[in-house]
Amino acid sequence: RILDALGLALLRGIEPRAAAETYFGLAHAIDFGTLGLALKSIAGDDRWERRAARELSAEVSRARVAIANWIVEKNHPAGEALEKIRTACEREFIDATSVVNDVRSMSVVTLAALQVAVRAVSRLASAL
Repeated sequence: RILDALGLALLRGIEPRAAAETYFGLAHAIDFGTLGLALKSIAGDDRWERRAARELSAEVSRARVAIANWIVEKNHPAGEALEKIRTACEREFIDATSVVNDVRSMSVVTLAALQVAVRAVSRLASAL
């Protein structure tokens, strides 16, 4: 994930520290760690489930970079960024955070639940 933050710094011509603060600061609202760990835990015999998990992992990574890129592009200070996202796309923000929180509370996380959560985060990124 640090490579994503460094890529953001290079793309936007900002200090790596500022890019990392923005990128990792998103986790205060959306628990990307839970999604990542749950996606990595999909390790059954079904190669299609493993492939789906890899695809969802790539999708959530792209969405996270897109959200961080929007924050940097709009010149929002890291401390105010989450509120700016919530204001810009309230419905999508609430949906993404709610669904990810639901996944975090599940005792057994299914691939279907992860798909719904990742797509909610992607919709948020697309709405910005």
